[in-house]
Amino acid sequence: MQELKVIENNLVPVYETSNGEKVVYGSELHEVLEVKSKFADWIKNRLNDCDAAEKEDFETFSKILEKGRPTVEYIVKLDTAKEMAMLERNDKGKQVRKYFIAVEKKYNNRMKVPMTIPEQIQLLAMGNVELNQKVDDLDKKIDRLELDLPILGIEIDRITSAAKKKGVECLGGKNSEAYQDKSLRGKVYNDIYRELKRQFGVSTYKAIKRSQCDTAVSIIGEYQLPYVLLEQVQLKNSQLGLWGGGKHIMSKRAPKLKRKEILSTINTYCEKNNNDFVLVYLMKAAELFYKMYDNEDYASLTDLDWDKALALLDLIQCNDEKKVHNIKVILGCMMRKC
Repeated sequence: MQELKVIENNLVPVYETSNGEKVVYGSELHEVLEVKSKFADWIKNRLNDCDAAEKEDFETFSKILEKGRPTVEYIVKLDTAKEMAMLERNDKGKQVRKYFIAVEKKYNNRMKVPMTIPEQIQLLAMGNVELNQKVDDLDKKIDRLELDLPILGIEIDRITSAAKKKGVECLGGKNSEAYQDKSLRGKVYNDIYRELKRQFGVSTYKAIKRSQCDTAVSIIGEYQLPYVLLEQVQLKNSQLGLWGGGKHIMSKRAPKLKRKEILSTINTYCEKNNNDFVLVYLMKAAELFYKMYDNEDYASLTDLDWDKALALLDLIQCNDEKKVHNIKVILGCMMRKC
């Protein structure tokens, strides 16, 4: 049991514990309230009515009465004692409750003992640690919020720069025929952005989150042209070297070749270079020229058509796999048109 000191002794004696808690004895409160029921019954019922918890709102200890009989005494905190007085619902209960309120105000308004310098420093340090923790938590929330926002100017520049670079690469460079074709160039760039929007499920690439910017740039870097666009780009870029303005091994004044000489040259080329996979395309090209003009030695070819024929022979004499691939694309388009 704690040592108690009387601080008020007017209506009901009020005591103070060693740690400053204000309390009353249950038996003394019972006597002042002039309760008719036995103390043991009344105290249990009132504490139960207040939902009071032992060791939090009250404590008990055993003592011996003057007549030698043992009994249980209750030490009740002032807050709980106020509620117990109020539950009596009579004038005496109201009087005791008001008295307890006056005691509380009296001691709450007293000046507190000033803290020592070490105590003040400790309090400031604890406050500073708590403040720093709150600032750190706030910074983390702001960072998460910023990353969840749509991309801003600097991220937009990164994405558009990556798309431009990939578009130039897919079109074969800025000096390529495909790049100079505005329509084809627009299709390529539109497809790059279409793939980007599809990957993130957004209607515009500007709705991509800031936290997803690096992923968006990576997706653009791995982009590949779909087959239909790849075929158009290859066709466009191969036209310059094959049909227009290119310098051929054979001149326009070269001797006119007969159909059988062209077919023989094609066979010789394919056997020598083991390029059977392109033989069928070259053979069909030779037949195509023959069908287009009813003259076996191609005497009626215009200058442009003669250039095409010479370019075909240039290809036959060139062991260049990339050029062979390009001629496959071009000859395929020519035969579809015919």
